[in-house]
Amino acid sequence: MRVVLRAGTKVSRVGVWAGTRTQTRARLVTGWPYYSAGPHFLDEARTKWQPAFDLPIGEVVTTCRVRDPGEGQLFLVREGGLEPLSYADAWDRVDPAGAAERALDREHAARADASHLPRELTRFVGVHGLKDGVHPVAISHYYAERCTARQAYWRRATRAEVEALGERGARAQVDTCM
Repeated sequence: MRVVLRAGTKVSRVGVWAGTRTQTRARLVTGWPYYSAGPHFLDEARTKWQPAFDLPIGEVVTTCRVRDPGEGQLFLVREGGLEPLSYADAWDRVDPAGAAERALDREHAARADASHLPRELTRFVGVHGLKDGVHPVAISHYYAERCTARQAYWRRATRAEVEALGERGARAQVDTCM
């Protein structure tokens, strides 16, 4: 597909980077070579032009110049041009094998957001009912540690912690039935 964009625009392919020693989480990056542009002339005298790119249909691309593109900077190449993609949809197109796992993670994060649980370990000062470990709260789960009568450190529980809690709970129920 031939796509004409404004002057100064560069287009690069988007892929997955699994991390380094300092960045351990996988993310979408633009480390692949830029697609080369040819001129698209706007007038008969060939004095005004814009860059035109030959892009494969179905490819996820970005026009930003940063290494880690964000929301609003990702596009899917279609017959009609570039179609904006959300970050989650771009992930699912670039890495379709992990789409089901990411959908579960997004659902888990949405429940934690709805319960207003902090993302990072946060100190809570005052009278509370928090207990050490993973516990249900509203429609999600929290993780707490170093709980005393007047303070605790807490955050939202990870999906792995909640799943482990479910297995331990099932084992405890079997143990009490025997």
